[in-house]
Amino acid sequence: MTSAKARAVPMPSNSALTPLYAVADLLDAFAIRLPAEASNDIEVLARFALERQAGWIRALTFARDVVMAPFGVKSSRAVGLAGKARGPVTRSKAYSRRMGCFPAGRLG
Repeated sequence: MTSAKARAVPMPSNSALTPLYAVADLLDAFAIRLPAEASNDIEVLARFALERQAGWIRALTFARDVVMAPFGVKSSRAVGLAGKARGPVTRSKAYSRRMGCFPAGRLG
């Protein structure tokens, strides 16, 4: 029987993130043992793990929507529908000169 617990492992040396955070302790890497019948396709595994929110996250989001509605803040559902209406994020959208409402660039 395999353990479902994750174990800490060293950050992969070929990770694109490693040099970006060389002086900061911001990166963690973990490994789990997958069942023999599990897919080796990283996209399939990521979708399985991330496609549906955990119940506690849904509950907190619902509570946030209820509390913020009287103040005119958009619900998470409204934000999601607006995002779907805009379509998928493409490379040109993701690498535009703005991040949210802030211009992207260097300081100083």
